[in-house]
Formats: sequence, C-alpha cells, structure tokens
Amino acid sequence: MPFYVVQHGSALSLATSTGSLTTLTLPSGVTIDSGKRARFAVFNREVLVANSPSEVIAINRDGLVRILAPRPPTGAVQLDANGVGGLSGAYIVKYTNVILDSFGKLLAESGYSPVSAASATLASNLLRAQRIGVSAQTITARRLYRTTSNGSTFFKWIDVDGNVLTTVTDGLSDASLGLVSASDLLGTPPQLALIAEWGNRIWGVSRDDVDTIRFSADGQAYAWKSTNTIPIPPPGQNIRGIIALIPRRDQLGVARTDSLHQITGKTTQTFTRVKVVEGVGCVSQDTVYVHRDLAIFLGLDGVYTWGNEGVQAISDEKTKAWFTTDDYFDRTRFDDAWASFDPSDNTYVLFLTSVGGTLGDRWVKYSLARKTWWGPHKTGAFTPTCAGVVYDADDRSRLLIGSSSGFLWKDRGQTFTDGLATAIDLDVDMIHAADSPDISKFWGQMAWQSKVQAAGSLTVTPKVGDLDASAQNAITVPLTAQRNRTRYLGPGRILQLNLRQNTVAQGAEIYGYEIPFHHIGRR
Repeated sequence: MPFYVVQHGSALSLATSTGSLTTLTLPSGVTIDSGKRARFAVFNREVLVANSPSEVIAINRDGLVRILAPRPPTGAVQLDANGVGGLSGAYIVKYTNVILDSFGKLLAESGYSPVSAASATLASNLLRAQRIGVSAQTITARRLYRTTSNGSTFFKWIDVDGNVLTTVTDGLSDASLGLVSASDLLGTPPQLALIAEWGNRIWGVSRDDVDTIRFSADGQAYAWKSTNTIPIPPPGQNIRGIIALIPRRDQLGVARTDSLHQITGKTTQTFTRVKVVEGVGCVSQDTVYVHRDLAIFLGLDGVYTWGNEGVQAISDEKTKAWFTTDDYFDRTRFDDAWASFDPSDNTYVLFLTSVGGTLGDRWVKYSLARKTWWGPHKTGAFTPTCAGVVYDADDRSRLLIGSSSGFLWKDRGQTFTDGLATAIDLDVDMIHAADSPDISKFWGQMAWQSKVQAAGSLTVTPKVGDLDASAQNAITVPLTAQRNRTRYLGPGRILQLNLRQNTVAQGAEIYGYEIPFHHIGRR
C-alpha cells in the first residue's frame, strides 16, 4: 500500500491511501522548521526529506525515520597492544558512524574520523583501540577500518555495536580482513535546501553553497564525497543561486532565475553540464512538475515547458498579463508559489497569491490536452498551503490540497460546495454601454435563459446611469424555469449588473440574457 509524508507545522506524519495518519517520531536532535517547505525525493523505497528538517532524513514504509547519513567522528582512536594474539607489526585505524537495519544491512555510513597515530610495533599481540567517539546522533554502531601489518590501505576491521563502548580489543588476522578496501566515496551530505533523485543518485544544493550542485555515490544516497560537485555559473550572481532541480529521463535540469542548464552522463567522469537556454529560468523549485518527461515550471514572466522540443512559453496572449502585470497576482511572492498536477483532467495546477491577499489563495490550471488556461480559482472554505498527487483506496490517482486549517481536501465533483457548508460563490460583474457610452438610453425589461434547476435563484443587482451610479433594488431570477422576464431597468447611459448566487449545494448555469434598449438623446 502506498504512503505519503505530510508536513504540518513542526511535525511530519505518514498518510496512507485509506486516510489514516500517523505522526512520525524524529531521530534525536532532528527538528522541523515550520517556516520552510519540505522537499522530497524517493530512493530505494524510502522518502528522503530535506530543507525543513535540521538534517536530511529518510523514512521507510513502516514509518521509521533515520538521518540520511550520520556526521563523521571528530576524534582519532588511540592504539596499543593488549594481551597475547596473532598480530605483529604497526597498524593505523580510522572509523565511521553507521546505521544498520534489524538484519544488519548497512543503511547509512558517515565520513571517516581522523586517522589514528600508528600503533607501537606489535609482536604476537592483540590490537586495542581506545577513545572511540560516542555520536550525539542516533546511530547503530561505529565501524573501524584497519591497515594490514605496516601497510597503508584500510580494510573493514570490526563493528563496535551501539553508541556506548569506547574501547575494543581484537586480533583479527590480516588475511581475515575485508577483501575490498575502504570506500573513498564516503562523506556527509550538507544541509540541503534542494533535493532530487536522478541517475540512481541523490542530487542536492546546500544552503551554504547555492552556486554548486552536489551528488551522492551511485546507489548510495548516504555517501557524499566532497569532490562530487558541479558548479553552475555564474558564481555569486545573486544570493539565491540555483533555484530548482528538474529531473527528466535523460537529463537533470538545473535552473537559476534567468538560465536553465542540464547535466547528462552516467558516471562521475562523464557528467557534463550544458546551458540549455539563457534568459529563461525558474523562480521556485516548488512550481516544478514533470509529467511524462515534460517539465513545467514558473519563470519570471510566465510558465514554461521543457521537453524534447526545447524550452517553450505556454502563457498565451490571454494569460500573459497574469505573470507580467500586478493586476492579478502578487509577483513579489512568485518565489513562494507551488504547483502540482491534477490527473483527472491532465492539468498543471499552479498556486499563486492574489494582490494584497494571503499566500497561495488563488490557483490557475493549464490543460496539457487542450492547451488552455483556466482560472483564476479560489475557495471560501480554506486557504491552500500545499498540494500533491496521491492514490486513493481504489488505486486511483487524484489531487489533494493541503490547507492552513490542518485538513487535506479532495475534489468533490459537481457538488457546488466547498467542504460541507461553504458555497462556491458565483459573483460576476457585467457592464453594458451598447457601443455608445455618451448617449443616454432607456433599458427595458430583461429576459433570462438558464438551465432548469430543482430549486434556487440568481440575485441580480443593477446600476443604471454613470459608472458611479447607486445600486437599485436586487432582482430575483428563479432558476427553476428555463426563461424568465424581469422588471424594466430605466434610463441611463451605462448599465451595470452584478450576478450573485452563493447558496450551498446549489448550481447556477446561465445561458444568456437579453436587454432591450433605445436611445433617448445625447447629453
């Protein structure tokens, strides 16, 4: 059964497709910053969480949470001979902090401690290691690596179980050491603000180095060698640096606010960075969604796609003003925008902030099939805070929207109600001047055509005169008949109409209206 990780305030919970919710217990010392949005990657059946946690964490399907990789020990062990054994010669040791599962399988390993000083020359002795560090983090064991007699190459020697013992004595022969030398790929991941899975590796950008992308070892999400880095130019361009990671099938996109780069290749030696486009970038990681190898994201001046045909703007003539003027959305909050995907109608769903409004209080949709925009949308039941695609108990994918009220909301279909008690408000303003705004007219008796409903009515509030005319008494248009005639509206140069219907669970579908008029002279 699939599961989903949800951040709520300073906590994380596991949500299943049946709707059950389990609050997760975080590793010792790990906290969640409620002011930061969690960012996720999936690797080897675990969910990795970055940005909002104080350490990158990994969550398995049973809800067990661990740090992605422990921090390395800070001190070297001290070596000496202790008792009779089979070791002769001088040895050196280094060690790591490790996390093992209940079967002893390695889940994570830190970088190495400093290398110890060489032991005194042993002569048929056991080797004792003292001052093994105790980690402040939740770990399973300390893993010691040792050279062969008078050698310089390290091999796995022994695991010191738990996080308590500081001394171990052992006489394992050189021939019995691990056959593979100690990995040179280990290293602790930085405090990642961005994270993505691509090419069987985890990629990320540190909060402390925003111009460089870092990556883990192949198949080892915990192993972050310090030299596994790719700079994304130009360095120091601004304080935000790399904005988004965009994993496609054969390319990893890396976006700044005004440029898009791609990384290709399969190995550390063959990774290559190429600039895809200059002048087009991404403003928020959380607006990125990749659907069938087509990436969609919000740029400074609109929404773009990046696919096999390159980078293309999809903000058309009708909607470009949404992203290039201050008439619709607060463009200073574009970096806080986020997006998801509605699989029910194959639409990209982008959450924005209205001018003077609350973060994420509006959203717009782009239909990939029809190549059309829809919106702006709002709801009176809650303020959106996040969104994601999940599978329900019937294994159907659907869009869920998280809210500031602490609930997850799903589309209820054609119910004309947000939640159970909040009406979807139909509130439309119309203005008519009959192509002659400077000529006074007499506006006659209106006729309305609408879809027949079982109950309900439409409230129409007219204003007749100049643009500052006062509202007349409201007109009630029954929705239970297909055609209705209402009262005469009277003289005036301009007619303004407000159409309102905000009754819970009540539909309203207006096909049109007719307004007879005649000119009564020029003012």
